[in-house]
Amino acid sequence: MISLLVLEKHSTIYVYPVLFFQFVLRFFSLVFGGFSQQDEARISSIMGLGTYTVAIIVLTILLLIVIRASYKLKIDLKHNGYFFTVSILSELMVIATYKITGL
Repeated sequence: MISLLVLEKHSTIYVYPVLFFQFVLRFFSLVFGGFSQQDEARISSIMGLGTYTVAIIVLTILLLIVIRASYKLKIDLKHNGYFFTVSILSELMVIATYKITGL
């Protein structure tokens, strides 16, 4: 949220990666990291909500923040798609590196 406030006040592109990667990292861990092992699944079960309720709320809020930042900085959907794809591929390469090195 602090990053969004800085972006709103100063309209600097340097804050955008912070906002964007928060969304990408949560999305990646929820989709590829085993949903039942994530905090959102545990919180949903503790609160007695549906399995995916908290995860959907978190991802929606992060996506809305990214959309607002994209609109403010005039970053179009095509570029965000490139950023998203490269981010996911980078995450997969990091995981592959860990598996190869045995860490």
